[in-house]
Amino acid sequence: MTTPQAPASTPTLQEYLDDRRQMVDTALQAFISEHYQGKLLEEMAAHVILGGKRARGLMSVMVCEALGGNPADALVAACAVELCHGSSLVTDDIQDHDEQRRGGLSFWKLFSI
Repeated sequence: MTTPQAPASTPTLQEYLDDRRQMVDTALQAFISEHYQGKLLEEMAAHVILGGKRARGLMSVMVCEALGGNPADALVAACAVELCHGSSLVTDDIQDHDEQRRGGLSFWKLFSI
């Protein structure tokens, strides 16, 4: 007779969110590194990778998982959503002539666009 194993511990909500956010961050870094190079890679890294809550990408992964899918299958969509959101922030800053974002220079100001 075998002794039943204790169930794996359930992560806290914060641990779950941190894990999924890390998945999105890692996928985003890999995508940008693979598809951009030189100055554009530097600019994309400064704008997208170095900041943000990843709420939109995180929601993409969570919806996939809630519907029974593998969260890894939603990472391309999560990256697309994050890149679209980032570009909308840049556009907004340009239109409004905002020179600061997240406590630093805005993308257009930093890279003289």
